Amino acid sequence: MVSQLRLAIVGVAAFALAACTGSPPDESHAPADRAVQATLNDDMSIELSETEFAAGETVVFEVSNAGSVAHELYLGDEAAQAAHAEETAEMDGMGHDEPGGVSVEPGATKTLEYTFSEPGEMLAGCHEPGHYEAGMVASLTVVDE
Repeated sequence: MVSQLRLAIVGVAAFALAACTGSPPDESHAPADRAVQATLNDDMSIELSETEFAAGETVVFEVSNAGSVAHELYLGDEAAQAAHAEETAEMDGMGHDEPGGVSVEPGATKTLEYTFSEPGEMLAGCHEPGHYEAGMVASLTVVDE
């Protein structure tokens, strides 16, 4: 029974990771084009090792929380950030993983696989209560492939 539960948890985790790209979990899924380091800090900063991406590019963000409080990394344009902020507020600030974002506990590291769909300006933000408003946001540029 316990091994069946573990297998179910592993299956759900694999599906959730695949959902971050919007692609179904199958063998035709292409590997990420590159990895980018993202560090979340208690001074309300998000440090990204790279900030320019190509439309159509799949990137694995290795998201580390260097702080002592929970942080998140959520990717999206201004409208997506606003919608996510509203959703997070309705959940009383409870962090959760979803396509486009991961919540990371202090000292932990998680990965987020993301495919940039179209050129334009995007943001990486943290929507833990008060963090985004305190400036915990970074700008990204997505260029034509």
